Amino acid sequence: MVNRKAFMRTLEVLAAILLVFLFVLVIIPMHIPSSQPGGSLMPLSGIQHDEVFLACLADSNTPCITQLVQQQLPPSYEGLIVLQKSLSEKQPTLPRQTLSVDTLYTIGNITHANTTIVTVYAWRK
Repeated sequence: MVNRKAFMRTLEVLAAILLVFLFVLVIIPMHIPSSQPGGSLMPLSGIQHDEVFLACLADSNTPCITQLVQQQLPPSYEGLIVLQKSLSEKQPTLPRQTLSVDTLYTIGNITHANTTIVTVYAWRK
């Protein structure tokens, strides 16, 4: 009789381990919100060291900056590029969608201090 109880306890423990294992593999991943499909969208990381982009920033050439950043966005995305001198400036009105935001802070160099904050708001079309 004692062996039968021990065998039943062992089966209970194995069933509990199996249920926990299934819960971890099946149930939990269904409830975790996935991040952006296809990886993160960071259009400024590809051009932040580009000489042409940095020259456009130094000259505060907004059309040039906009064109270079738009080239970095995937075709299925549209975006809004905001240039600011400080964070206290008015923030733009954005669509009510899931947004990806990438920000680059530049301060210029010793001879020419030109603080610029480039923020890219991107969303699916």
